[in-house]
Amino acid sequence: MNKKLVFIRVDANHKKGMGHLFRMLTLSDIFASMDVESFFVIREDEISERILGEKEVSYTVYPSNTGELEIIQNILKKTKNFPSIWIYDILNTEISWIRSIKEKNIKVVAFDDEKGGIKEADVVINPIVHSWGNYNPSSTRARLLEGAEYAVLNPRVFELRKERIIRSGNPLSIGITMGGSDTYGVTVSMIESLDVINIGVDRITVFTGPHFEHMPELEKMVRKCRHRVEIKHMVKDIHEELNTMNVVICGGGITLFEVSTMGLPPLAFANEPHEELTIRYFQSLGACGSIGSRTKLIEGSIGEKLNEYLNNISLLNSFALSNYKRFRQDCN
Repeated sequence: MNKKLVFIRVDANHKKGMGHLFRMLTLSDIFASMDVESFFVIREDEISERILGEKEVSYTVYPSNTGELEIIQNILKKTKNFPSIWIYDILNTEISWIRSIKEKNIKVVAFDDEKGGIKEADVVINPIVHSWGNYNPSSTRARLLEGAEYAVLNPRVFELRKERIIRSGNPLSIGITMGGSDTYGVTVSMIESLDVINIGVDRITVFTGPHFEHMPELEKMVRKCRHRVEIKHMVKDIHEELNTMNVVICGGGITLFEVSTMGLPPLAFANEPHEELTIRYFQSLGACGSIGSRTKLIEGSIGEKLNEYLNNISLLNSFALSNYKRFRQDCN
């Protein structure tokens, strides 16, 4: 009997970021533990292809200008064994795409979808806050799983979850991770902002991902910084590295979910408009501090916010405790 098969349609690059690919790789590992095979369908990207190759995941690649319907028709024409499920993780889908797939009696699951998936998919999974409630109930035919509890997180973060306390008066170890690509080079701005604030720093560690394209500017800023800064590019286990930090500066995407799950206090910056609502949601839970948004940036504001949070150890500890208690309860 053939092993069950799932197709995963995902794109990742410098512009789109790498979070979609990473969470689908996490999902494919879970499928593998269930004896289900994953097959990735992506648009060409040298780094994404290299990652899939290193993970020894089956995949196929289409040119970046290939239309989605063309990809679907080509895949369905070539495949000998249709999958049980077709997963979309490219944000919003079109109704025509989903209908073309479902004609072959394939179930369709869509992530972070407010368009075609809501109307035609079998299941839509929307963990990001921006999507919550953005649907007309009369047109929502898919089974909708909505909420932060449906985020696909690397299992490593649950292994590393623990109660954390920053001792007042001790210099801080600060981690900075702005995703696998950091499309807008925000990491550089974080180092610039940390350089001028008055805090006791043991070390600042910058983690850059596979699609990071701002290394010359970052290295220049690091040389100017009065604090001790280390750059680590494409570390083997980012979660193990973050585990040694007192506080983590990150974006408002999947990293915020994972850092919080580990019980760390995050200071989050919205690289994209939709991340603003996610950060606001975590703030409402007493789980993180907001240090601004790229689309609403005021000169000097990042530094002011960082100075405010990093000099308030009791507040950072409250973020950490809130995360530890909340996620411990969820996991039990």
